[in-house]
Amino acid sequence: MALKVYSCNVKGLNSIGKRWQALKEFKSSKAEVIMVQETHFKPSGSFKFASRHFPIAYTASDPSGKVGVAILIKRTSPIKILSSYLDPHGRFIFLKCSHLSTSFSLINIYAPNVGQIGFLEKVFEKLQPFSQSFMIMGGDFNVCMSPTRDRKTLFQTTSQSSSKKLSTSFRKLVRSHNLFDSWRIKHPTQKHYTFYSHPHKSYSRLDYFLITGPLLPYVVSSEIIHFILIPTSLILD
Repeated sequence: MALKVYSCNVKGLNSIGKRWQALKEFKSSKAEVIMVQETHFKPSGSFKFASRHFPIAYTASDPSGKVGVAILIKRTSPIKILSSYLDPHGRFIFLKCSHLSTSFSLINIYAPNVGQIGFLEKVFEKLQPFSQSFMIMGGDFNVCMSPTRDRKTLFQTTSQSSSKKLSTSFRKLVRSHNLFDSWRIKHPTQKHYTFYSHPHKSYSRLDYFLITGPLLPYVVSSEIIHFILIPTSLILD
């Protein structure tokens, strides 16, 4: 299976100009699958995201239009969607797919910035019908895998102890489901960040592609790439 997947947090796509720029970047990425977080679409407006190059668009939105996720499939991709689940609160999408002769699942997640572990535990419970040997779980998890390797704080804060506990719980949860951080596998010592917090004056890596063990031999590269909309990408080949 050769598959190129991109994931990005776009922080809202209700502007026509920003949607156009996003779709332009997605096309230039050559990716078959695009996972998007924070679309900010309301359910009635989700249809606006499909395009000629990505005609298959699964979107999950909430009535407030404050969150929202989407998965786009390229027009020329051989991927077939067998079943889907769209979170009514706009936080995640599950797709059970086939790619030529291979069955796998795509999961796109946008976790809240509080109660992350409880939220993810509920996601894994709902994921059971979509669980397969090959799974690609991408998105913005709003938690660091490691407070030392995935976070850089310019000033000492009193919340570092709680952040460490949160990271430990996240790692345990990921491992318990036989998932692996594809970027860290390919970059065991490197430090690279996907988010900067102005209030906390800190850099963090909060965006991941978590993949099941059987997929590890197929990962050619996993890179953090900065375009205008700051996507993170995973390439499977």
